[in-house]
Amino acid sequence: GKVVDPSNQPLIGVGVIQHGTSNGVETDLDGKFSITVPSNAVLKFSCIGYMEQEIPVAGQRVINVTLEEESLSLDDVVVVGYGVQRKSDVTGAISQVKSSDIANRPISDAAKALQGKTAGVQMITTSGIPGSESTIRIRGYSSNGSSDPLYVVDGLRVSSITNLDPNSIESMEVLKDAASAAIYGAEAGNGVVMITTKTGSKDKISISYVNQLEFTNIRYIPEVMDALQYKTKLLEYGEQSEESIQRLIADGYWDGKSTTDWSKYSFETGFSQRHTLSADGGNDRGNYLLSLSYINEDGMALGDNDTMQRFNGTVNGSYKVTKWLRVGNTTNFFKSLRRSGSDSGRTIYTNTYWGGIVALDPMMAYSYPAGNLPSHMQSLVDEGYRLLDDGNGNVYSVSALQSVEQIHPVIQTTVSDSYTNRFGVSGTLFAEVTPIQGLVFTSRLGYRFMSSSSYTYMNYYYGNPVRNNTTSNGSSRSMNDMQYYQWENFANYTRKILGGDFTAMIGMSFDRTYTEYVSAGVSDVQYDDPLFADVDYPSADATLSAGGHYTEAAKLAYFGRLGYNFKNRYYLQASLRADAADLSKLSKQNRWGYFPAVSGGWNISNENWFPAVPQISSIKLRASWGQNGSTANLSGYPHSAAISTNGAGFAAGTSLSAGYYERAVPNQLANPGLTWETSEQLDLGADMKFFQNRLTFNVDWYKKETKDLLISGTTIPFETGNSAPTVNAGNVLNRGWEFELGWRDQIGDFSYSINANLATLHNEVTYLDPTASGTGYIAGSYTRFCEDEPVWHFWLYEYDGVDENGDPKIVDQDNNGVYNNNDRIQFGTGYGKFTYGITLNLAWKGFDLIAFGTGSYGNKVLNKTVYSSVQNGYVKFHNERWSATDPTALGIRPRYATGTMYNYYNSSNAFLFDGSFFKVKQLQLGYTFPAKLLRKAAIKNLRVFCSLDDWFCFSPYFGTDPEVAVNATTDIGVDVGSYPNPKRTIFGLNITF
Repeated sequence: GKVVDPSNQPLIGVGVIQHGTSNGVETDLDGKFSITVPSNAVLKFSCIGYMEQEIPVAGQRVINVTLEEESLSLDDVVVVGYGVQRKSDVTGAISQVKSSDIANRPISDAAKALQGKTAGVQMITTSGIPGSESTIRIRGYSSNGSSDPLYVVDGLRVSSITNLDPNSIESMEVLKDAASAAIYGAEAGNGVVMITTKTGSKDKISISYVNQLEFTNIRYIPEVMDALQYKTKLLEYGEQSEESIQRLIADGYWDGKSTTDWSKYSFETGFSQRHTLSADGGNDRGNYLLSLSYINEDGMALGDNDTMQRFNGTVNGSYKVTKWLRVGNTTNFFKSLRRSGSDSGRTIYTNTYWGGIVALDPMMAYSYPAGNLPSHMQSLVDEGYRLLDDGNGNVYSVSALQSVEQIHPVIQTTVSDSYTNRFGVSGTLFAEVTPIQGLVFTSRLGYRFMSSSSYTYMNYYYGNPVRNNTTSNGSSRSMNDMQYYQWENFANYTRKILGGDFTAMIGMSFDRTYTEYVSAGVSDVQYDDPLFADVDYPSADATLSAGGHYTEAAKLAYFGRLGYNFKNRYYLQASLRADAADLSKLSKQNRWGYFPAVSGGWNISNENWFPAVPQISSIKLRASWGQNGSTANLSGYPHSAAISTNGAGFAAGTSLSAGYYERAVPNQLANPGLTWETSEQLDLGADMKFFQNRLTFNVDWYKKETKDLLISGTTIPFETGNSAPTVNAGNVLNRGWEFELGWRDQIGDFSYSINANLATLHNEVTYLDPTASGTGYIAGSYTRFCEDEPVWHFWLYEYDGVDENGDPKIVDQDNNGVYNNNDRIQFGTGYGKFTYGITLNLAWKGFDLIAFGTGSYGNKVLNKTVYSSVQNGYVKFHNERWSATDPTALGIRPRYATGTMYNYYNSSNAFLFDGSFFKVKQLQLGYTFPAKLLRKAAIKNLRVFCSLDDWFCFSPYFGTDPEVAVNATTDIGVDVGSYPNPKRTIFGLNITF
């Protein structure tokens, strides 16, 4: 007989086996076969990519067969590097989040779609302001620097997915173990997030529209002092007396009883809208998808200094030109404008928006009439200071009692006018050639173009003696352009060999990045007028500055992968990638890195001896080992010796000053032996299905060791006369368990599913060069990176209550009578001991309910909303203080005072709290109208919904949010009063024609 495909082309290598025996042959180059079997035999025809057929011989002497192509949906496969795999064939630790998990989520940052949906993936949020970017951590924190994963969108490596439209995503795969990620070698040390965007279907043309209207409010406001409590603090601290307060009352500053609630004047109801219009279609030859979306977010902070607008577009398509050639493209573009002034100064010890609410004087009014100002404000006016007003004759208040970083919230939002404007295009052009059955050659050109411009103008303002700008109103501009090209060629081959499915992949990758940066600034503009608030209009004595640079970087790689699946019982896969960096990263003699991996699986339930238990659908065991690398912490030319320079710039009078020292010498030693950070990971797992696949359970145990951490600032002999180079000088261990459990069923018209996941994490620095930072550790403000402890753990003094005078007691850890850094100890971390998530889906006769929650246990939060205990305005701290005059005071915390011991107290664990939490991230109720009611209007689908997102948080932490961080590396869990994460009320509509 002969075996052909639906287009009547011969199929090569089709397995033709007598059912129940080992008697079998394969088709030749013409698709023909010949086999001797009994007349009552049954022949089984199988080929990778085609549906299996069984045909009774029934005395026939010639049997011609047409095999239908196997259509695998994303429910059946997962995307891996340079290919796809059946879920049943996966031997690594890969988690998948589908478009149904993302749909109707009010997120502008695609990374947030992963939070709580898959085990071992954590989300770090540093701000809730519109347009803010979340950071993903996969299986812990692997470095002293960046632990960001690699993002791959439709085969294109990208640096961020913040500006990707979540509605355009079809699926997200997280490659967690080294074997799955090793095909990306030197960039996969922190895991890989693979994203596949939507394409058109083979159905009729469909047009879809999605609309979401969102209202945002602050979820929780901790109780802060009222005016009477604040008065008590002033008196106990000795800053004011009854007489001085009476003078304030007589001056009209305070009426003796009223309290200004600064949160009332700091927040409003934010409003956001999202619109997405898309069209898709196709046939057997090709498909296409066109999509355009618009997001306009106005946050909950007062005014319009917390806004983000973004346009997104997607153009995806492919076409089968001939039976052996398919071409296509994926294109995504965006245009965004963001203002984030309400979250400015988000660092330790400096002004923050929420910090003003906590620390501001509640005695002063929101504003005072211009003709009846308190005496201290009138004196400022008389001295020539310009105080800000509301335009209706009311002047925003300036405290008579405080000289702190925090100022009036309206003044805070008008400190500067600033925005960031971005435009980007990214995508791929590809061609797939199939010269023979089972062999597919792909050539893919990827590209990313990004342009970003920023503008800032410093307004004149007076907030208080500490925070003011009364002498100059400078302006600055910067522009950053980036071009990235990626060219990859790879071939995938599949064939039946010895009764099993053999796969092979081999390829190469080359990429190059070009960046250009230019900036200009002026210390003072000529006129205080919005029309002249720019660099082009300097005042006569202004200082001009300019800067810029151009850089190039390139990488080259070769890679391959082999796999074998024997009768869906035994699975084996191995891969190897060789990566080379250019001189901007590593030296010529040390630029190559080699990253191997191997994995295997055993489907026990497919063994002949496995008992036929109806309740057990499938049991597969997995094991993998591999190595990945990371260059995320390699700055420009870290291995080379840098030459000292005087710098360059425009001085007064616009004369140019530039050049090197008279005797140019290296100010940094060279280190040609510098190499990649390398992660080696072992993973043991099991995938189980029960009760006809209704119950699924996956479990993984992993051990990940990262070595050769990139450390700078080590101590070298003083006589060298320069600084130390970046060196490989540290190791980090992460290990843990991951569990994923799911149940799906239907009872009549009622269907439901529940999915839960949980992941544990043990993190430890197993080695650090003793010369790092000169004292054996790398320290942040309140955190530390050192040997035998978790990465960036809290490093604080130990608070031991108060003495008989109400002053703080600090434990002298080394009992030498001197307090210094040697008396700080480890107090946990800002990331949890385990994280978890749960999703519930219910549906009945058109109605659907989605409930989704996520949580963390064991994480700590250090509350540093304000620097010192004296500035702190939380009622909790006020009620817990020691007081000689207030017998009801608990005495848990010191009295209101300052001094040396108070400096240690402010950096102690007295401000450290349990940050464990469970958040209900989404409660959504929707209704899909019956199809028979929509047909006459040519409507295929219509759904309306209402959703409450981030409304409920259960946590012992008293602050606005236990999910806090100053940054995604060194200060996780430090609460400095960043822009809070809001609660959201969303109304939406999805319609498809």
